[in-house]
Amino acid sequence: MNEIATLVTVVTRRWITVLVCALLGLACAIGYAGIRPQEYQSSVTLTVSTTNADGGGNAYQASMAANQRVRTYAAMVAQSDVFNRVAADSEGQLKIGQLRGAVRAMAQADTSLIRITAMDEDPDTAEEMVSLTSIALTDLVAEVETPAGSDVPTAYLYMVGQPSTTDSPVGLKAWEIVALGLFIGLVLGLIAAVIREYYDRTLRTVDDAVDITGAGVLGKIMVAKEIPEPGHQVKTGEANAEAFRHLRTNLAFVAVDHTPRVLLFTSSVPNEGKSFISLNVAAVLAEAGNKVVLVDADLRAGQANASFGTAAHVGLTNVLAGSVEVDDVLQTLNAGVDLLPAGSPPPNPSELLGSQAMSRVLAALKEQYDYVIVDSPPSLPVTDALILAPQVDAVALVARLGLVQTTQLQQSMELLEKTGSQIAGIIVNGLKASKSEGYGYGYGYDSQAEAMVTTAPQKEHSLAQQARNAVHDEAVVRRHRAVATRAQENEVRQTPPVAEFWEAPASAEDLGESFDYPSIDHTIDSGADEPEDGHHARW
Repeated sequence: MNEIATLVTVVTRRWITVLVCALLGLACAIGYAGIRPQEYQSSVTLTVSTTNADGGGNAYQASMAANQRVRTYAAMVAQSDVFNRVAADSEGQLKIGQLRGAVRAMAQADTSLIRITAMDEDPDTAEEMVSLTSIALTDLVAEVETPAGSDVPTAYLYMVGQPSTTDSPVGLKAWEIVALGLFIGLVLGLIAAVIREYYDRTLRTVDDAVDITGAGVLGKIMVAKEIPEPGHQVKTGEANAEAFRHLRTNLAFVAVDHTPRVLLFTSSVPNEGKSFISLNVAAVLAEAGNKVVLVDADLRAGQANASFGTAAHVGLTNVLAGSVEVDDVLQTLNAGVDLLPAGSPPPNPSELLGSQAMSRVLAALKEQYDYVIVDSPPSLPVTDALILAPQVDAVALVARLGLVQTTQLQQSMELLEKTGSQIAGIIVNGLKASKSEGYGYGYGYDSQAEAMVTTAPQKEHSLAQQARNAVHDEAVVRRHRAVATRAQENEVRQTPPVAEFWEAPASAEDLGESFDYPSIDHTIDSGADEPEDGHHARW
């Protein structure tokens, strides 16, 4: 059963390969069925006999001698002497080349019988070939088996009955050829699919990502059906908006006693969507009332500033070089997120990111903001992310399905673990909308999450219902932040506890009137880090 389930999975995943091979087999079969000649078959049976002047034991010996001669005589049909005689007897109507391709002779095992067959598009021509060939072979055997000085051959051939010709063309019918071609195409498609699956190391499922990394799943981001226009406002019920709020909630469970506030987002290879995810995480954290700064630490090819449409001439590189202060290059965005752009690409990005100046910048930002989101380069092509990892509270590794190789993901996780940094978990990007994956286009239940989310999606939520959904998510974050602060500083933050922050109204109407639900103004697109064709993730 496991083998069948595996085969079904392979076919489902590689159905295009199977379909292409099946269609090729079908096309070839249809083509062959249309051009193949319709041939008729004619046949005749000859028997070998030897002279037997004596009786008794000599009769048995004569039969054995006849059986031994059968294979020799059958092989003589293909000789030029036989076909030359046939061509001469037909008065030039039958050519030697035509005879070689149409006439066959076969000795029947353990008998003294030879069967001669001929195939041709004309049944009369096939019958003529068989008749003339049997006559020519009979005459040739008689000449060979006649001893010198004698007129009586020691062995001879004679026909058993008259030549018989089929009334209809022989061979497979057209529909049989088409069915056979389709079957062969499907078999070859399955073989090709299994071979491709065996040698393909592309990450395909969330379970594979968990098995490879051994880390928990912080979030699952759906792939967008199309690239939204810049400035697209995400509705509350859209899949990725809820997925990022779910991710925000999961960040609170990374370390209950010490909620990470400086988060590094990286990936194994380029184009896995780490910049897109870091932008969205910064926005949902700001949506919950946090003060957030996004640091574009991809000094080689910064993307966050381009996605926001902000200038990138001055930024982190200038701060690390000591030419400007952090406050001089911070840019405030309309989503309540401050941006520290990468600035001009330096000649020594790894040295700058590993300097004491970088540590001081992160420490200063941590004092000023509730959350510091660091967007770093991929971890395999360059060492920048590995240099930054020990300087942050936790690292989130982005893995895009259908792009990153399993070996690359494993190697990336091993390198991050060697830095000694805390691995918050993995964020799987590029999922297709599916009920089995938890979050779809609408609400669902994610079995890997501890948080409960609402079911029964609605196209239009009332303000009261929206408030209930948001308060649960916001309350979890605030509660764990308060616990972590009490444990470290032994004092209560100025932000009031959930029970004081939210007083339950007497009715749903009061709830709808008293809560101003925040919204996100950004583009949801789980695409690559580098924008293409001018489509950017805007907030």
